Amino acid sequence: MRNFLLLLFFLFVAPALFAQKSFVIHLTIDKIFLGNDSLVFKKGKTWALETQNKTDTVEIGKAGTVPVAIVIDVKRILVDKRVQYKIGYAFFKKTNSRWELIRHFGYVSRYDLISVAKDYAAEVNKRPAREEYNCQWSDPALFAASFRMDVFKKN
Repeated sequence: MRNFLLLLFFLFVAPALFAQKSFVIHLTIDKIFLGNDSLVFKKGKTWALETQNKTDTVEIGKAGTVPVAIVIDVKRILVDKRVQYKIGYAFFKKTNSRWELIRHFGYVSRYDLISVAKDYAAEVNKRPAREEYNCQWSDPALFAASFRMDVFKKN
């Protein structure tokens, strides 16, 4: 009987306890500046991305002749017995067919994420994301970006 209970635990309970949560990222890119070149979207370019922790490299477009991309990382950590979410992002440029890191801009902390609505997928292309981010590297700016990003827990 004891072995049977252990088997049930490992088959049904353990996967539920240790399952990774997935996230939906609503991303709207407004402006990218790379050196003397820029990429500006008048109404913003919007994506809906689903990930368990880190997105694939998402190509945004070309600033001049150089393709630019973003990678978003969401970490779920425990701080003083309280769940906290760390959201980080990094920008890349393509040189010689390889993605080269421009800069990782660190992490922002969120203590709670809203669960994504069931009809959210139909709405994502109709409206931009809400939370604004602006980042710049070097002075004068070798790279700057203005974008909006919302992160949701997936049910």
